[in-house]
Amino acid sequence: MARVYSFDLQFEGSRRTQFYRELFGYRSKTTRTNKEGRERVYENFYPGLLTLLPHLRLGKSVIAVPKKTQGEMDGFFEDSRWGPIDLYSFDGILPSEDRMKAMEDALSEIMVGEDRTLKSEIDALLSLESRNSLDPEDEHRVRRVLERAEELMRCDWTGGAEFSEGLRRKISSLKRWTSQV
Repeated sequence: MARVYSFDLQFEGSRRTQFYRELFGYRSKTTRTNKEGRERVYENFYPGLLTLLPHLRLGKSVIAVPKKTQGEMDGFFEDSRWGPIDLYSFDGILPSEDRMKAMEDALSEIMVGEDRTLKSEIDALLSLESRNSLDPEDEHRVRRVLERAEELMRCDWTGGAEFSEGLRRKISSLKRWTSQV
């Protein structure tokens, strides 16, 4: 099951910008000149609520999330900072391929470091593990990946938890590694 939210904001300006940033997250770029006179561009990503949750954008102001996350979403929309909003929410059923894509997208969007997504960090750690190159300094990376993967799998909305089963198989060697340390 999915929870579908359709909303129409009744406000403009900076409050509207803040609403969308807190819901979807945002990136910012800063250019700084160092002592040698060279410019460096720093890019930061600030996650929003939906960055951490599997979701589908069904329209301009229509999103669908797993039913399990309804409480978090309702809490966000009920925040007094956002008042007045025309909000409609209802339960729905989405095609399994759309739900699987939302889970895979979330895996690629959840950040576990300044410039690393959960997916890229899993791939990097599995590559190190396959070459027996993991060492005790990597333990904190492995633990962070396993924690974030568990959080994502708690929101699994694929039928029969196919996404979670596949991800568990993929990271199982990392779990074994952490138990040996």
